[in-house]
Amino acid sequence: MGGRPEPGGAVGDFVLSSQVPPVVLRVMGLYWHRTPAEGRDMMQKLALIDMGYVVVDVFEDDLKIRLEFTMKLALAGQEVLR
Repeated sequence: MGGRPEPGGAVGDFVLSSQVPPVVLRVMGLYWHRTPAEGRDMMQKLALIDMGYVVVDVFEDDLKIRLEFTMKLALAGQEVLR
């Protein structure tokens, strides 16, 4: 699948283990996470979901433009709609 499915690896950048279920935040840079990487990213996301995680993809442009709003959603286990 590419990446490593452990905390700090390419699949999950941050794990909020105090949440139930645990939330994995994946910070997605626009350079590396556009086509053709999108297919691999989705496979990795589904694998984490299968392992019982809530997976939230946080994109760099959302962090730059609306940091507080983006992080509020991410910490609640929600993504900014694209």
